[in-house]
This record gives sequence, structure tokens and C-alpha cells, in this order.
Amino acid sequence: MTAVALAPLTLFAVALLKVRMQRIAMKLGRMVQSVLPKGELAAPISRPTFLNRVDRRSCLEIGPFDCPVVEGAGVRYFDVLDSEQLADRSARHGRDADASTIPHIDYVSPTGDLAIVDRTFTAAVSSHCIEHQPDLIAHLLAVGRLLEPGGRYFVLCPDKRYCFDYFHRLSVRADIDQAHAEERRLHDCSRIRAHTENATHNSAMKHWLGLHGRPRVENDSKFSAIADEKCAASARGEYVDVHAWIFSDESFNEIVGKLCDEDVIPFELLYVTRTHFGSVEFFAELRKKGRPTP
Repeated sequence: MTAVALAPLTLFAVALLKVRMQRIAMKLGRMVQSVLPKGELAAPISRPTFLNRVDRRSCLEIGPFDCPVVEGAGVRYFDVLDSEQLADRSARHGRDADASTIPHIDYVSPTGDLAIVDRTFTAAVSSHCIEHQPDLIAHLLAVGRLLEPGGRYFVLCPDKRYCFDYFHRLSVRADIDQAHAEERRLHDCSRIRAHTENATHNSAMKHWLGLHGRPRVENDSKFSAIADEKCAASARGEYVDVHAWIFSDESFNEIVGKLCDEDVIPFELLYVTRTHFGSVEFFAELRKKGRPTP
């Protein structure tokens, strides 16, 4: 058998080994986040295991779009579009979502202003939302104001190594500080261009197996023209939705951990999980500083 023929078998064997190792890590580490040495990543856990930690008696989900990750009588929803507009957007993106899965949006702000929320919660959740915020620090400060002391913010975030962000550089602390100093409300052209031109496929498993494809602009030069159009729209004051922040599990742990330690944001970072094999996302839980109200 040739080396070329063996290559897929080798990738498959590596994949099986990773699955077995991560299953062992999940069994050993599922409940040890609270005793992790500071700065270390927690063992990978499943999405249902992570979301089971959310207090649904008093919870705000931020940016549910057409597939909320938490439900219950005590859950409220915030988004930039109302339910009807979300259904239209879902259809335009070919997501074929069941209309019954699109929640009633309790708080709607076209500019994403969380200040319109008129109460506090014991928990907040966002799924693949935090990376879209033009000013990450302002977002975390706003979430902090909506949580009671001791409240938790549960974050599901894509890992750039296993999604269409693969060819983008990791965000660094200086980028985040600059966006906050500028009070950024729209994405800058450099991020719009990178997001438009350098995206690749979004198959997590292919990325895990080392099959990353190419930046799409290399396959079709039209994406440069599309980037020009989007940058022009942003310059006119229109919001263009892109990934502003590019994280891995380790870089999120380092950057957000330091923001907490330096009291830039009113949170303690409890843990960040390693990205599970075959998955596109990692999880983080932050606790608002202060004693819970009895």
C-alpha cells in the first residue's frame, strides 16, 4: 500500500486516539473546574453538560437568533432583531429553521445596546455571540450590569482553529484595548476585509484532521470586491456583521483572565474548557464579583 493510500488511515487512527483521550479527560475532569490551578484550561465537556449549569429560573440569553440554547419560564431573550425579522433573516441564510424554534424576543435593540434591559438576572448566556461585539470590554461591562452579585455569564465561543476563521490571526489584548478606547460601535474595515476575504470552510472535523482548505479569496477574487462594498457600507454608518474577535481556548483564557484579574471587567473567570475533539467551540463561565444577595 502506498504512502498516499495510508494517509487517510493514519488520519483516522489519530482521530480515534484523540476521541478516546478526550473521553477519558471528560470523565476525570467533568466536575473539577472549581479546583483548577489558576490559568489552566479545564477538561473538555459536552454542550449539554455545560448548559446544565445555567440557572434557568432567572436567565437572559443574548443573541439567540433562530436556535436558543436555553429555554424555560424564567428565560428572557435579547437580540438586535425581533422574532419576525429573525425568521426572515434565517430564511435568507437558507437555515431552514422551524418557526417554532425562534423565540419571542423580550428586548430588541438594533444597535445591540444591552442598556434597554430593565432588570437583573442570576445568569446570562451567549452562544457564538461574544466574538461579534465591536467593543468586547464594553459588552462584558454591560453584561456585568445585568447580573446580580455572584451571577454567572456562560459563554459558548468558536475556536478559530476549527471554523472558517482558521486563516485569521488571533486577537491580542492590544486590539481589545484599542476598540474600547475608541468606543467602537461598528467593525473596522480591516476586520471586515479579513472576515470577507480570508474565510475558509466551516467543517470542524475537517479542520481537526488538518484539512483547512484555502482562504476563499484565493478561489474567487470577487470577495475582494465584496469586501470593498462592505467597507464602504460601514463607512456610511451601516452595521456590517463579522467576527471582530478571533480566539482559541487558550487565548480566550489568557486575555479574559487578565481583564478579570486587573478589574477591567467585574468578573472572575471560573474556567475555560478545552475545545472538544470534533467540535467548533469551547466554553467559559464567569462569575460577577460580589456577594450574592440572600
